[in-house]
Amino acid sequence: MMVDLALLQSVSYIAGALGVSVAAIYYVINLRLTQRNQELSLKSQQQTLETRQTQLFMQIYMRYLEPDLFSDNLFKLFKRSWKNIEDYDKKYDGNPDGANLDMVMTFWEGVTVLINRGIIDISLVYEIVPTNVTALWGRFGSLIKEMRTRGYPPKLYSLVEDLSNKLAEYARLKGDQVVTDYRAPTLKPSEDSTV
Repeated sequence: MMVDLALLQSVSYIAGALGVSVAAIYYVINLRLTQRNQELSLKSQQQTLETRQTQLFMQIYMRYLEPDLFSDNLFKLFKRSWKNIEDYDKKYDGNPDGANLDMVMTFWEGVTVLINRGIIDISLVYEIVPTNVTALWGRFGSLIKEMRTRGYPPKLYSLVEDLSNKLAEYARLKGDQVVTDYRAPTLKPSEDSTV
């Protein structure tokens, strides 16, 4: 029994083609597994980033809740009333009521920088304090704009203004009311302060 040379050659070609096919299938399977692992790794990194952003914001929020910044200070600020910048300066220069507008505005400017750099998401700020910044800017914005024209820095608290605008836009996109002032001492929205 002799095996025909052509038959041997055909079997050899088939074995070679089969080897190349198996190698190609193995390569495709490997590529898909690698791609899936990369996707899982990216998803894990994204979850880690979101967790860190949330942790950072919660640390910031805990600072915000301290009495000198929020619980005592904000109530006092919203009790203030004035006719113009001169009246405001006469009544509140030196913080006789114990309120500190600079502290609150500087706090929110820092938060705005973190949002603008993508370190925290504006949705975190909105979900936890949806109206505080818009109400604060609604109450003090015109005063601060006037201060800018009277020798104060030209961009005085412009980041708070920016944050207020972003939060107002975010509220509108969600279909929520935009609160532009609070009634002291309860810090409830004023009747004429919603848009």
